[in-house]
Amino acid sequence: FSMQHLKHRKTMFLSQGERKKLSLVLAMAHDPAFLFLDEPTVGLDKTSVQTLATLLQETSAALVLVTHDQDFAMSVASEHHTLRKQKVVPCEV
Repeated sequence: FSMQHLKHRKTMFLSQGERKKLSLVLAMAHDPAFLFLDEPTVGLDKTSVQTLATLLQETSAALVLVTHDQDFAMSVASEHHTLRKQKVVPCEV
């Protein structure tokens, strides 16, 4: 994500998508062993969603993703589970 144009702006003046990108960049900058992401595509434009998918496909971090964006989830995760009747069960792809 290109964030250079935002370096002099206060976070309270960033859009939802800009704040989301900043949070993702900060989380990934630490090369985490695990990434827990809740609705990571909300507020992102199509190009940013594609960039995020590429970054997540290339990370070595274990990924726990909570999303309604099934296409995105399928593109970045090797295992897929869903919540059904208050139980986590494998998705039928």
